[in-house]
Amino acid sequence: MRFTGERFIPWGMGERAWMAQDHLARYGWAARFAANRRVVDLGCGTGYGSYILSMVARFVLGLDVCAETVSHAERTFANRVCQFWQANIERDHIPPAELYVCFECLEHLERPGELVARLGAPLLYSLPIGNTSRYHKHAYAPAGAEAFGGTIWYQTAEGDIVPKEHAWFSPAIVIGFKE
Repeated sequence: MRFTGERFIPWGMGERAWMAQDHLARYGWAARFAANRRVVDLGCGTGYGSYILSMVARFVLGLDVCAETVSHAERTFANRVCQFWQANIERDHIPPAELYVCFECLEHLERPGELVARLGAPLLYSLPIGNTSRYHKHAYAPAGAEAFGGTIWYQTAEGDIVPKEHAWFSPAIVIGFKE
């Protein structure tokens, strides 16, 4: 896999290696919610995050729309408790879970609110703030990102994750946990 400008790849990022800090920190932080649960990672990308969650979860299924990415994730990160499927999470059936994780994916969807509404378990999500990438269908300000509901945390550009009420900064990422 090669870096195209959007999908995070934990290696081969060259001068963009700084991106690893916040992506890896987010999944490491999410592991406390995933412990001993059946987890579906929506928009799992290259699979590194699903793999991190598989270290504590009972089972993790990573879903992504891109066949090449899913193939890479299967070759690189699949194990006895971590599998990957190709799926369009807006159209296709999403298997039941005890926790859904959707990091840096909702902004790519046509109707992200519809996806959030149809999940039958808690959702841990993140959204970039002020990012107007050509790959994104939506750009969010903090209030717009919080509209999906739940408990809200802010993540700095340095990867620190703090409760919204303790934030002393403008967030680079909004993280929500909707129960």
